[in-house]
Amino acid sequence: MIYITAGHSDTDPGAIANGTTEHTVVKDIAQRLVERNSKTTTLVPIGPSLKERIAWINTHTKEDDLLISLHMNSANALAHGTEMYYYGGRENDKQEAQRYINIFAQKTGLWDRGAKPDFSTRHKRLGIIRDTRPRAFLIELGFISKSEELMMVQKEAEEEL
Repeated sequence: MIYITAGHSDTDPGAIANGTTEHTVVKDIAQRLVERNSKTTTLVPIGPSLKERIAWINTHTKEDDLLISLHMNSANALAHGTEMYYYGGRENDKQEAQRYINIFAQKTGLWDRGAKPDFSTRHKRLGIIRDTRPRAFLIELGFISKSEELMMVQKEAEEEL
C-alpha cells in the first residue's frame, strides 16, 4: 500500500508565496493522487503535529508499505527544480528515490535536483523519514516561490501525477 501525506498543516502552513501556502498546494495534490489511485493509495490524516501524524502512520502501516510526504520548496529567484529525500545510508532507498524523481521531473519538465539523503538537510534528519515504519520519502515537488514552477506542479496534478 502507498500512503501519501501532505506536508505541514493548517496551523503550520509551511512556505508562503505567490498568494498561497505550501500546505494548501500539497494538500490539494495529495487528495487528487489518492482519489485517482484509491485502490492502492491512502491519504494520511493531517494532525495538529508531526508527532501525531507519525503515530498514525506507525499504527496503520506495515514495513513493506511506502510513504511519500509531499512538500514545496522556497528560496531565492535562482533556485528551481524538484528533489527527493530518502533515509541516508540506505543504498536501495537512494536508487528508488532517484527513479521516482527522474520520472516526476520528466512528467513536469522541472529540473531534476536529484535524490538526496535526509541528513543533508538543514535539520540533519527528517522525522517523517526516520521515525516512521514504512519506507519513506519526502519530495519537494518544486519551488512555491517560483510562480512558473508552482503552476507546472498544479497543472500536472490536475492532469495526473
